[in-house]
Amino acid sequence: MHLLIIKNKYFTYCLLCLQIGSYNDTHFLKMDVEYVPGWQSNCELSQSCQCTFPEYQPSRFMKKPSPNDLNIVFVSDIHQSDGNLGCGAIDTGSNMQNLLAFLFAIDRVNENSGSRFQASLKLGGVALDTCSQPSRIGQDVYSLLSGEPICGDKEGQQVVPASSVVAYMVRNSANSIALSSMLSPLRVTSVSMSATSTELNDKLTHPYFLRTVPPDNVQANVIAEILKRFSWDYVTVVYADNSYGRSARDTLLQKSDPSNPAFCFGRTISMPLDADLAFAKGVIDKLNQRIGSRVVVTFVTPSQVTLLLQATTEKGLNHRFLWIGSDTWANNYLLTRNYEETAAGAITIQIRSEYSNAFRDYMKSLTFNNRKGIPNDWFEEIYQTVHQCRILGSVIQKTYTNICTGSEVFTDDMITQDPYVLHTIMAVYQIANGLNQLEACDQSSSLSIASCLSLLQDRKETIYNNILSAQHDVLPDDLGSRSFNFKFTTEGYGDIGYNIYNFRRNLTSGQYEYIKVRRTFLYAYF
Repeated sequence: MHLLIIKNKYFTYCLLCLQIGSYNDTHFLKMDVEYVPGWQSNCELSQSCQCTFPEYQPSRFMKKPSPNDLNIVFVSDIHQSDGNLGCGAIDTGSNMQNLLAFLFAIDRVNENSGSRFQASLKLGGVALDTCSQPSRIGQDVYSLLSGEPICGDKEGQQVVPASSVVAYMVRNSANSIALSSMLSPLRVTSVSMSATSTELNDKLTHPYFLRTVPPDNVQANVIAEILKRFSWDYVTVVYADNSYGRSARDTLLQKSDPSNPAFCFGRTISMPLDADLAFAKGVIDKLNQRIGSRVVVTFVTPSQVTLLLQATTEKGLNHRFLWIGSDTWANNYLLTRNYEETAAGAITIQIRSEYSNAFRDYMKSLTFNNRKGIPNDWFEEIYQTVHQCRILGSVIQKTYTNICTGSEVFTDDMITQDPYVLHTIMAVYQIANGLNQLEACDQSSSLSIASCLSLLQDRKETIYNNILSAQHDVLPDDLGSRSFNFKFTTEGYGDIGYNIYNFRRNLTSGQYEYIKVRRTFLYAYF
């Protein structure tokens, strides 16, 4: 018996040979080799495999189309992420309010068509839900741009004609960067009402991006001024590990002059977006180890603010830190609920905003039978969550004890108005005013604005330039003396200033409040 090795250019063969007599009588043994796997599939051989999908996934979009083919696309995190690639619970706070503000502003513009605006200026809207996953933006926006149905849409139809979309509106920095990176090469305008990342300052990369808010480098100047005014020379920074947090951190660090520092930074600590309470407690432990470090500047997400306050409370360090909160904290009472004593003394910064009574009334008019065009599954999840009751037969099944009667109403106590609501309204009005002031499509033209735009060779460039140069008085009939004129700077942002708040107990009512303050008052308080 011999092992015969045969080689060629590509393979080497090893054959077991049996010699009988001479080599001429060599015979080859045939070897049957089987591989038996140590596992089995769940599929029966007689049937095809059945893939298991979630029983329910929320609607990916809502549509309120324009009768005159002038649509704005609103991109926001309507639902939270489920931690994987699906959708979690609906956001009944900031994102819900800004979705309603988007619809409210469109209705207001359309009500004024024929008076303040041209009669053919009738806006429509499409709201896309990212489920807090920027990767979904590409899927849905490219579907809109190509005129294809949105992924997962049961009807399988085009949402709105791609040519009817005049601009996109987008929430937060991460979504804005993702969206602008897709749209700018196509010369399509995007407007954000809350993105502050300095990465978006780059007009070579984001030439068609606008925002109603100032970028982080402007806010960093405000924070640096507060630190200098109070002679707080030893500071720690906690930041979210996303484009917003990193950008804000870097910008503030640049304000410290190493040769003659007015303040220095003990350390900077990042928080991942999926940070939990255990992680937050680890952050507090690190902060507490720094002797003499009391001032903590936060550039974190709203949910992370609450985690830090909760961790501080549970560690028994209620009065250990003086918090300085960025615009993501602002004057949001939901973030400090149950942790008021821990947050007491905090100084928070809010990009200028005003409370809209008209929008409050609009939200209060949202009832079981008046859903404002919101998809039923979104609405029923909002309704049940806010009113703490169950809707029998709803695709969204909650575990609340009470059954919804359908007569529940939104009250003032349920509506702590998000500061970016006004910015969402302002963004819609800027787009409307830009379209209304198109020179080639003025009142003397017999064509509608949409028809006139379709004839322009530089349609996309014209839309961007007109929105950039537009200005308007912000809700003068609603805000009264608090109204102000809004316009973009040449760099494409709203330089509207900031409100500074001090979170403290009202000595009269005994309740904790965000008090809008001046520097002179801050000196007296601290």
